[in-house]
Amino acid sequence: MRRRWLIVGAALALLLTALQAFLPLLGPSGDFGSFMDETQSAQVALNFFTHLHYSIELWKPYAGAFYPEMSIGLLSSWPAAVGWGLGGDLLASRIATILYCLGLCLAVGYCATRMLVASERSIALAVSCLGCAVALLVAPGVTEIIVHAQGEFSGAAWLGLGYLLLSSRPRIAAVVLGLCVWHTKFIYLPFALAGLAWSACAYESTLARRARFFVTQLALLMMPLLVWSVIIMLQIGPDGFVEWAARRFNWYARGNSGLNGAPIVHGLQSRLVSPNLEWSRYSRATKVRILALLFAPCGLLSGAILRRWSHRERRPALDLLQLALVCTVVAFAWWYFYWNQFMWVRHLEPALLVGFAVLAYFGLLAVSALSARKQAWIAAAVCVVTTLAALSQTAAAVPVLRAWPLAGSVARTCHSGVPWQMGPWPRCMRFASTIIRPGTAPPSSPANDSAHDRHPAATVGSNVARPLQPRYGRDRSSGRDA
Repeated sequence: MRRRWLIVGAALALLLTALQAFLPLLGPSGDFGSFMDETQSAQVALNFFTHLHYSIELWKPYAGAFYPEMSIGLLSSWPAAVGWGLGGDLLASRIATILYCLGLCLAVGYCATRMLVASERSIALAVSCLGCAVALLVAPGVTEIIVHAQGEFSGAAWLGLGYLLLSSRPRIAAVVLGLCVWHTKFIYLPFALAGLAWSACAYESTLARRARFFVTQLALLMMPLLVWSVIIMLQIGPDGFVEWAARRFNWYARGNSGLNGAPIVHGLQSRLVSPNLEWSRYSRATKVRILALLFAPCGLLSGAILRRWSHRERRPALDLLQLALVCTVVAFAWWYFYWNQFMWVRHLEPALLVGFAVLAYFGLLAVSALSARKQAWIAAAVCVVTTLAALSQTAAAVPVLRAWPLAGSVARTCHSGVPWQMGPWPRCMRFASTIIRPGTAPPSSPANDSAHDRHPAATVGSNVARPLQPRYGRDRSSGRDA
């Protein structure tokens, strides 16, 4: 009976957290409008389901050439398309994406708890609910990323699933990691390679065997891309595939998501205080969360390596994996603080989510040696704290609940009577709202007339100079604009 009450409490904590996190973004005020990446993500997936072309503008040469500059893969975008097709508006698309991401989070959290803690099913289910709730509370920008179907959260879930399979089914894990890299977000490639290197060292004993095993894993990692390439060849022919490949590699080489007009600010101190970069507009609580999710996991991983070395415990495969994770997260931090064009937290989100997973991993290891009773008490304590934290931030969600079904919201206004034939792009771009924050120009100012976010013709790679547009709406940790 106590276990059932624990599951109920954890589910309630997740429900309250999700309501306070997502409802204000769907509300009737329209202060969180559509976004180019969101509408394009749903459109390309919709076109794939209806025409087998992962493209936006099917009337262009090679039917859009599978839109090589699209950074969001099919495994991240398909729920938005299905939601749009079944519901006929952007609200249904967003709800479908939210449910998909939460479902992935619950599944990965449940499997991780069962594998690492070997706890009862009820406790594992409760812990997975609490883990998802805590992630929504502490990871900056994660709820906006989910609503806008941008792929970082679902990509992290697929990455976690691949890591969980590495110890028991390394070949299947390599394919899953390939799905993560090629069909959610390419930015997870360094983390996937670190996992493959660990599996090669863990499964084989000699250098030659490890090299062969690693090459096999790399080939399996490439399989989802190979299948995708075959689909492209069948749909648009060899010339179209060459067009897709050339533009895709050019997009990788450019390394800036095709964004032009970025402010040029050099030096760490200047970047941290520059009004042209997002960091200066974040609240102190948001900055603390970013720094904690970046560097606390690095400290824990480094401490674990040093502790094994001090006890002369030889585990080279684990040392390699943890050192690779530390180096990758530090590289993300260096790139974000010194080189990122706008210091958007979304571009740092993969490292933040991996950092959160590392913290959760060490937390699960800490309670794995405890009895089931003590594990249940710890889960109950986390449940209470999470529920109180969610309740403290639910004020913005209450008006949205009262206004349901949100007839005046942007998500409802953007709709189609024939959703499987007419997608959200470019029809929803006219509803894209300008989010005002301290230090930004008002909507009437030319400095805030962003061609990137408000005009469908200004696609990725355009030469139109674009001033800074804040990516996300509200800083939920402080209740004010970030």
